[in-house]
Amino acid sequence: MKTRKANIRDLLIIYLWKNDKLSREMSRNNKEVHLLEHIMWFLKILKSKNNFLYLSYINNEKIGNVRFDRIEPSIKKNAYFVSINLNPKFRGKQLSKTILCNSIQEFSEETKLQSYLLIAEIRKVNQASQKIFRSIGFKVDTSDTTFDVLHYYYDSVNN
Repeated sequence: MKTRKANIRDLLIIYLWKNDKLSREMSRNNKEVHLLEHIMWFLKILKSKNNFLYLSYINNEKIGNVRFDRIEPSIKKNAYFVSINLNPKFRGKQLSKTILCNSIQEFSEETKLQSYLLIAEIRKVNQASQKIFRSIGFKVDTSDTTFDVLHYYYDSVNN
C-alpha cells in the first residue's frame, strides 16, 4: 500500500465515497453533498496550508483517504481534526489502520512539525473506527459527552 497527497484527479472518487450511505451515517455532517459544493470544497482543500488530504492505494486502486484540518483557535498551537474514509468495497479488509498510520507519517513529514495534537471525532456506534484509533495510540476524552461523538486525541510528543 502507498499513500500520497490527494490531487485533482481524486476529486470524483472522494466525492463518491463521501456520499456513500454508511460514510454519511458515520460523519459529523450526514447530509448528502452536491457535486458543485464538493468541487469548491476540494479545490479549497488542495490550496490550503491548514488542511491536508492524503489518499492511499494498492496497485493504482484507490482505497481510502485521511484528512487533517487545523483547529483554530485551539488550546494547542498545532491541533488538527483527523478523519478517515474508505472506498466502500475495501471496508472490513483490515486496511484502515495502515491507511491511518501511513497518512499520519505523510502529514508529519510534510508539515515538519516538532509536535502536534490530532483529534478524531468518532460516533459511539462506530466501534471499528474507535478500535483502529485506539490501536495506534489515540486516547479517548471521556469528559466530552457531546451527543453521540467520542473525542480521541493523539499527542505526537507523548506517543
